[in-house]
Amino acid sequence: MRSVSRHNYAAFVFCLLAGGCGTDQVRGAASVASGDTVFATLLLDIADTGRTGDVQLEYPVGATRLAHGGYVVADGLAPAVRYFDKHGRLQNSVGRSGKGPGEFRMLSWLGQCGARSVAVWDFVLTRLTFVDASGRISEQIPLSRTGDVARPPGRLACSKAGALALLVRPNLESGSEQADFSTLTAPLFVLSPHGEPTRVLDSAPVIQWAREAGQFRPLSPTTFFAFSDSLLYVGQSDTTVVHVFDLAGTLRATISLPLSRRVPNERHAARAAAAQVKWIGNVDVRRRIEARLRAVPRPAHLPYYSALFVDAIDRLWLVLSFPGDTVAVLRAHTPDGNIVRNVVVPGELEVFQVGQDYVIGSQEDPMTGAPHILVYSFTVGD
Repeated sequence: MRSVSRHNYAAFVFCLLAGGCGTDQVRGAASVASGDTVFATLLLDIADTGRTGDVQLEYPVGATRLAHGGYVVADGLAPAVRYFDKHGRLQNSVGRSGKGPGEFRMLSWLGQCGARSVAVWDFVLTRLTFVDASGRISEQIPLSRTGDVARPPGRLACSKAGALALLVRPNLESGSEQADFSTLTAPLFVLSPHGEPTRVLDSAPVIQWAREAGQFRPLSPTTFFAFSDSLLYVGQSDTTVVHVFDLAGTLRATISLPLSRRVPNERHAARAAAAQVKWIGNVDVRRRIEARLRAVPRPAHLPYYSALFVDAIDRLWLVLSFPGDTVAVLRAHTPDGNIVRNVVVPGELEVFQVGQDYVIGSQEDPMTGAPHILVYSFTVGD
């Protein structure tokens, strides 16, 4: 894959972290390097096809690194769970298209989940599937309704102990009216390993609905969440605070973060619209909806961040870049909110997992559009 030179993306990062720059400012900042920024090194590139030409990636929606060094990727539209060794060689594919046991319709999330290793979420079947490290399906659980969780989840996270956090799908009546846009909200739950739900938030922002276009608004602020060993970190990306809850839903801490916002440009809007519809298989339908999304007025400011993660030593990570940026920028924070360091990855990376010294994500080849799973390594320090 073609990459961006370190000289060029150092300039972009300087501008991004400073709150945004124009073209002239980028040229002028080209030689500026921040002592708080490290540049990640490519460790592994898993291409869409293997050495024999077999398709091994179509639409990756999640990826994680296992304890033994191998990787698991959820392929949303194949649909399948792909197992790769530490060198990126395909070892096994689990699942096929269908509604029966061991089958999937459309995967939309993957995460490590306690002793059961890996969980994948089927958005269409509203079913959670647990797969062990060898690729054996151990359990499939429908989550269309659980206790007072009245609707299936739209976003999930899982803890090492096997607890699940579920942000349920919003309905159009949940929004607060804001001119031509309505902010849709939904409750956030923690589901214990035994299946008991605890309501953490009654009304978490999910996305904005553009009434005239009849579509979700690209670049909307939303609610992100991630587990440490025993805590759930919840952030709403239009605010600079992250709330920390225990698994019983009790607020334990509030972290204030030093964040700034940028003004979105046309490339942000175009790439966000394309990302929102890339799962649609019918090309004509995809282009038609993308054109409607492109016509939606973009927000005055980008959200403060586009994703949130917690690593194994409880560092809080925020992804500060967005679709349309030429590099991905991740920022590590201590549990009390102090900045540890920025990590920069070349290209437009959709981040799936952040570890102590690595990041995994998906990136399209700029020439062909083919998906790649990329693993980058870095050194952050204490």
